[in-house]
Amino acid sequence: MFEGNPQDPATKSDLQLVKSDLQSMKSELKSDMQSLEASVQTKLDMLQSEMHHIADDLKEVLRDSQTEVLKAFYSFAQSNSKRFVELEGNEAALRGRFPLVN
Repeated sequence: MFEGNPQDPATKSDLQLVKSDLQSMKSELKSDMQSLEASVQTKLDMLQSEMHHIADDLKEVLRDSQTEVLKAFYSFAQSNSKRFVELEGNEAALRGRFPLVN
């Protein structure tokens, strides 16, 4: 970059060298920023994809749980229905016998 005595005043060629170096650094920085932005965007896209996958898995687990609960209630309702029908039959049989007792 600068060669010579640091106490000497800067010449136009010295300033031109500094300007050239700054422009070069600016170009490198701009390129690095674009690469970083692309990398961050790629990682963000991957993260979004993973989040959608997790959400889909969670929905599936919730639906499976809901199905299991509904099956359990259905089984419970069926057994209660059978007991109710049996009780009604027993009651009807008792009522049929009751007039005979009196």
